[in-house]
Amino acid sequence: MAGPGRGGAAVLPGRAGAAVLLLLAGGASAVSQYRCESIEFVQHVVSDRADGAAETYANDLDGDGDIDMMSAASKNNEVAWYDENDGDQSFSKHVVDDAADGAYAVGAIDFDGDADVDIVAAASKGDAVYWYENDGAESFARHSVSDDEGQHGQ
Repeated sequence: MAGPGRGGAAVLPGRAGAAVLLLLAGGASAVSQYRCESIEFVQHVVSDRADGAAETYANDLDGDGDIDMMSAASKNNEVAWYDENDGDQSFSKHVVDDAADGAYAVGAIDFDGDADVDIVAAASKGDAVYWYENDGAESFARHSVSDDEGQHGQ
């Protein structure tokens, strides 16, 4: 894996019950997964438009049983998620925020306890941390957790 980015890992169910190891690689301008095909791992580019991909994360964001991916891209100030929409590791990109200046970290958890998975991200410009509230239909409302002026909350 090339580039300065960080990544995560998740185990995905494969065809015929075989396990597929997914490694999420950040760096340059790509978000990739590596699947074990036979004995060797083969790179499958999920998106080549995550300019400055700094970190990736895996979680079932839409509750459909498939593992989705999220990315923070610092050069295009973008937080995005990739819907694994066919059960065969084919992804569709959804931009959550294109104004997260210097986005460098991303994660996902049910932040507000409403049984859907929300996104949290950090941006270097303004020392900002954002929480993206999932409305249950994968539409996200941005909330500022903190920024360089010491603001906390919305």
